[in-house]
Amino acid sequence: MNKFTQTTYNTHTTNGFMGHTHIITTTTKKDKITIDPEDNWFFRYPSYRKGNDNIRTIVGDEFLKKVGIFGDVLMAEWICDYFENKYPDPKEANIHIQDYFLYRFTFENIDADDRKDTLNPSFLEKIERYLYNFEEQPEHMDKWDWPIESLRRLGLANELLNLKQ
Repeated sequence: MNKFTQTTYNTHTTNGFMGHTHIITTTTKKDKITIDPEDNWFFRYPSYRKGNDNIRTIVGDEFLKKVGIFGDVLMAEWICDYFENKYPDPKEANIHIQDYFLYRFTFENIDADDRKDTLNPSFLEKIERYLYNFEEQPEHMDKWDWPIESLRRLGLANELLNLKQ
């Protein structure tokens, strides 16, 4: 497993004696970021994005290309921009961004394959359309992976799951 670490340093130039330019690298570390491409960093992308700063401005596009996640970073930025444009209130946009990445992480988790097989096909299609086509979030999106008994108590088992009775 390769972990890529980039450390940037503060640098400045000075004009020395007789107009010579000196580039001085200080030992003050400005930023340090460690990325494991096999880790689920994509789903934690909102934590790498703080205001106008994002992972691209911190480590640079060349580093992301070297690591092999440049395209994924562009996709994650686009998702954040989409929700920020859709919801003008920054707090509401942030909630939707966090929800989206959490739902996508849960849905794409390999342990969720068995549950996805038991979902009602129309409900599964609504979830996929929300996650990949940015259509309207389906009702009960947050309950698709709940225990079956809990869904039965709420009366949602038949609506969400394709169970043979």
